Amino acid sequence: MTDYQSIQEPHYKEEHYQTNDFLEMVYEDARAKTDLLRCTEEEIPAYQKEIKTKLENCLHIAKLDQAYGCKMTYKKESDFETFQVSVEKYELSAIKRLPFPVYVLRPDQPNGRAVLYCHGHDDLGIMGALLERHDKIRYHKNLPVLLAKAGFTVVAPEFAGFGESDYFGFPEGKQPRGGCFAHMAFLTAAGYSIGGLRVLQAIKTLDFMEAVGIGKDVIGFGVSGGGMVCEYTGVLDQRITAMAISCYASLYRNSILYKEHCVDNYVPGILQVGESHEILSAFAPKPLLTINGTKDRAFPLAGTQIAFPFLEKVYQRLGGRYTGVIFEGKHEINEEKVLEWFAGFNGR
Repeated sequence: MTDYQSIQEPHYKEEHYQTNDFLEMVYEDARAKTDLLRCTEEEIPAYQKEIKTKLENCLHIAKLDQAYGCKMTYKKESDFETFQVSVEKYELSAIKRLPFPVYVLRPDQPNGRAVLYCHGHDDLGIMGALLERHDKIRYHKNLPVLLAKAGFTVVAPEFAGFGESDYFGFPEGKQPRGGCFAHMAFLTAAGYSIGGLRVLQAIKTLDFMEAVGIGKDVIGFGVSGGGMVCEYTGVLDQRITAMAISCYASLYRNSILYKEHCVDNYVPGILQVGESHEILSAFAPKPLLTINGTKDRAFPLAGTQIAFPFLEKVYQRLGGRYTGVIFEGKHEINEEKVLEWFAGFNGR
């Protein structure tokens, strides 16, 4: 019988038993063995199609839609104004028993382009990007409002797990901040993922945009966890004709596998589709902006310095407009650089 009292702390630090080598092996075994830059010219279309097929299957989009999709209905709930911008709030029902709010920001002088805005983690959900904030959760920098003032019609769904769309079954005082946990627990136990559900919500929002006449020339924008939703949606749905991703584009190896992240970042089997920047390469040659801060601890510079040059080479090969921006900043939107990129679509 082991005398646990005699086991000293150093025994738990023996390098012989560290799991690093095993996890590195799992990572390398799971990763796809090729990427777009290794493909011949003839192989590229098939490679991009395979990425899209694998991603859709990994997220279980068709399975989710078949099981829980329903005929789309929508109704306007309210109108309000924020920072002198008119906002319409709609209730969108396109997933069984999961109505969710969608906000439409109407510019005074529309430029003919629409933006699907995918918000990141925020206790207030999408409202955290629309209201004046004085707390520390300000990484949205009111970008939807700024885009509307620049002439873009902005459509912003609120994703499951945030704001009004959270799970409220926890005991009194036990509700976690940003309710990804309950959604991930239920969905994973059922064989799905919260990432897949949010991508389905984004796709249903694109359906809504078409239905109300603002579904053409859609630019996808996503920040942080919304960057993940935007990346996957943009790769899967041809209605997104350009895309900007802030505080996300990197490598899984250097971000969500490097340190603990919110559970919504973990999609079972995603490495078998490809690394994050490899999946993003399936969006080429459509216009793409990736922008990260040098001091972003969630998606560190080490991954950015691999992902951005890779995407630059992809676009050099395929053509198209790619912009990779690394700015002095933390896990936050650089609104000036983002608006500068969006300005290239004015009048088009």
